Amino acid sequence: MDRVFRSKVAGVSLRQEEICLCEEGDPVYLMRDRENPHDENAIKVVCRGYHIGFVPRVEAVRLAAELDTGATVRAKLEQFTGGVAGAEYIGIILWIQVCR
Repeated sequence: MDRVFRSKVAGVSLRQEEICLCEEGDPVYLMRDRENPHDENAIKVVCRGYHIGFVPRVEAVRLAAELDTGATVRAKLEQFTGGVAGAEYIGIILWIQVCR
């Protein structure tokens, strides 16, 4: 059974230049980052070949297990957030589908 959910992207404040090269609706790739020294379940978010952040730690625990057991994951950059006075960083909302 498929699971569909939305998620923010973590770590965007460090990747604003890369984020500006992406557009809403772009497909994104969720790639396990097994070399990450801070989180054994880390999942990179990649858009147009650019690393634009990570799946948040809480959501990455389940998603990493699903990826590790062969689930197919489709994702897209659904929406930009922020980027205005009082919220100067551009944030991202992803749409994610996990297919079993």
